[in-house]
Amino acid sequence: MEIMVNDNAYQLPENSSIATLLEQLPPQKPNTVVALNHRVVCSKRWKERQLHDGDRIITFQMLGGG
Repeated sequence: MEIMVNDNAYQLPENSSIATLLEQLPPQKPNTVVALNHRVVCSKRWKERQLHDGDRIITFQMLGGG
């Protein structure tokens, strides 16, 4: 299946999870956030959240400040 990650196409086996995808990408920085089809997915659910053909993923780093 093909998914888009930060506007780049990636081929993944069927039934891949967000965690599976992240293992194939360059190492993520601390506080990485994943949005799947414009909805943030809690990191606790990355292993169980299955991806589907045509899904769109955006990864970004959450920053805090005061």
